[in-house]
Amino acid sequence: MSSETSQCRELLSPFCKGLGLDIGAGGDAIVPNAITMDLSQPYCPPLDSVPQILRGDCRDLSGFCDGVLSFIFSSHLIEDFVYSDLVNIIKEWRRVLKVGGHLVLNAPNQKIFLEHCARTGQGTNDNHKELSFSIETFKSEVLSKTGPWKELFRVSHAPPYSWYLVVEKL
Repeated sequence: MSSETSQCRELLSPFCKGLGLDIGAGGDAIVPNAITMDLSQPYCPPLDSVPQILRGDCRDLSGFCDGVLSFIFSSHLIEDFVYSDLVNIIKEWRRVLKVGGHLVLNAPNQKIFLEHCARTGQGTNDNHKELSFSIETFKSEVLSKTGPWKELFRVSHAPPYSWYLVVEKL
């Protein structure tokens, strides 16, 4: 079984240079040099032998000083929060990014995900919080409320149901 990260690695890993954090890594880091972080009890069983370096909650990066990371990568994690919580999470992630640092995201379009589940018989995920979750709603309901960003890369539909977004902290 391949991970969500393995499906986007070729396109997104070029944006993950320098000192960075892979939040919700689940055993498959986006790049070998990423600091991997997941919950104390990971959401999913590890898919690979990449060890978790940090355990903790993505809402609290207080162990990092302001402006120290070149990138933050997260795959299929942000959809597990409501928009109002995500605004605070992305503000916290932005705090630890350097100016010019990259926020690199892989997430599902909830409508397409549910259609995929219905078509394939795959179970849905009750942890997904917003029925309207998409790249467009993430940008309007969350990213626009967290500070100035420059969009560097975007894939609105990465089969079977994901989207990719890379923004740079201004």
